[in-house]
Amino acid sequence: AAGTQSPFSGHGQGQPASLNAWSEMVSAANTGATASPLSTMSPPVFAADSRGKLVLNADTHANLEKLLLEENPAAMLANLDKAAKSLPPQAAAELKVLAGQFQQYTKALTHTIPPETAPETEPEQLKLLDSLHSLRATYLGAETAQAMFGEEEAMTRKLIGMMAAQNDPNLTSEQKAERAQEAMSKLGQPKPPPAG
Repeated sequence: AAGTQSPFSGHGQGQPASLNAWSEMVSAANTGATASPLSTMSPPVFAADSRGKLVLNADTHANLEKLLLEENPAAMLANLDKAAKSLPPQAAAELKVLAGQFQQYTKALTHTIPPETAPETEPEQLKLLDSLHSLRATYLGAETAQAMFGEEEAMTRKLIGMMAAQNDPNLTSEQKAERAQEAMSKLGQPKPPPAG
């Protein structure tokens, strides 16, 4: 856990440096007194628009992820309540519903698409991205999923296309460089140096 020191300090074959330190660490773990993952980062912050509705964008996604880092359900709900209190009533209610939906989405994600899934070909990568898109739309609603993940999905599609071009044995190095420069300009990123 964050902030805890190892009770081992290299004294031979894993001998405890301090039995007291070991005892304190075990006691803290057993009582749930270990530091929250959120203790080292800024708290999740959500925003409302001028109509009092929850703002849905990539920041909302990032803050929901941050909120769900808390493994203790009571602490997670307390953090959610704290974040909701800073919002107008409608946005606060929307946040609580969305947090529940997002939590269900993340559970479904781990069951539907295992973390070790790493497609290698362009069609497999696009199929995985399509599966992610469908799962997000199912659990969050199409509009919410688009608002929270749309830019990320569009960027991922472009990157998959770039990687496919780089792996295409039928293209010369110059053609690969041209395609990479074209794709980078579409992404609004600096162009790679010309092939030489």
